[in-house]
Amino acid sequence: MLGLMAFALIAVACAGFMVALGAISVPVVAGAILVLASGQIALILVTSWWSGTSRERLRQQSDVLQAQADLAVHRDEAVNARLDEIEHRLAHPPSIRLEEVTAELRALRDSIKAYVAEPAPQPKPLPEIVQRPAPETEAATSSERLDLLLEPMIELSTGSTSHYRAQLALGGEQGQPVAHRQLMDKAERGGMRPALDLHLLRQAAPVLRRLRAKQPGVRIFVPIGASTLASQADLARLTGILQQQADVASGIVLDFDQSILAGLDTTGIESFAELSRLGATMGLSNVAVSGLDLPALRQLGVRFLGIGAAAFDAGFGMSPAWRDFAQYARAMQFQIIATDVATAQQATAATHVARFGNGPFFAPPRKVKSDAGAAASPSRSQAA
Repeated sequence: MLGLMAFALIAVACAGFMVALGAISVPVVAGAILVLASGQIALILVTSWWSGTSRERLRQQSDVLQAQADLAVHRDEAVNARLDEIEHRLAHPPSIRLEEVTAELRALRDSIKAYVAEPAPQPKPLPEIVQRPAPETEAATSSERLDLLLEPMIELSTGSTSHYRAQLALGGEQGQPVAHRQLMDKAERGGMRPALDLHLLRQAAPVLRRLRAKQPGVRIFVPIGASTLASQADLARLTGILQQQADVASGIVLDFDQSILAGLDTTGIESFAELSRLGATMGLSNVAVSGLDLPALRQLGVRFLGIGAAAFDAGFGMSPAWRDFAQYARAMQFQIIATDVATAQQATAATHVARFGNGPFFAPPRKVKSDAGAAASPSRSQAA
């Protein structure tokens, strides 16, 4: 339009100039008309070509947007169908036989074996412990004692303590106390882990009973080692304790390291399946998301997933994969725990994925008084 106006203005100017001079020449007027008509025809052709090209581009973009919209609709339909299937399975859980649970766990173990091939870090050497075992714990002498510690587990949305993680520490009159992780690593290699696991479970049950008198929904997470699952006798003792403490058994979460699943032998698989059949609440710690079969874990009684807080944010913001995993896990009714939270950045990132968190950023493990559970009535342990 500007081009057409320019040619018209030039023609008007020329005509006005000739009228002002009083010298109107027919050849000049014809030439002006020819230039004006030629310019208009050229601009009309250019404009028509440009309009056609623009319409073609718009058509192509419209086709692309329509294809993307169709793809999004298909994806939404697939996601909705998957969520409907999950909700149906949760609302109508199938009856699971022990053999089916065992086969499910065996398949789960094989699927994650590739993700736990990294060697475990070597703990620092521990002070010598008298080899003559004490009853049940086989780890204490007159100058050495096993202390029960509880590490607070924080509800990230409110900042309040919701649950606790039980630990054991070896203390004595001389030397520094041996922390839970070092103690359990040493016990695992020395064949003492089952005794310590059972001791920890016995100590945690009466403490949980007293805690639940003030906070009914509180749970205590009790770490259990691979060697405890590997012995049918130790498994029988473990289930016996849960049955004796039936009034608080639902608040005890048996916590296993995910790497244990990849190394379970036949007895260990059957032990895990037996705990599932008995309805024990279980959790996995040090979880690697890749290759994790959430539906299988759900059927096996796993309700809590502990993931190292450092995995949530490597300094570049929250990964979309973590958001997708958290959404899927919530749909499957898992509770995610951010473990070993050490910084404010990790705590902030964890709030987008996890419900609970623990670690030095919140509070260290606290020693429990030796008589903390003594006030609980012994008769309550037989209640249903």
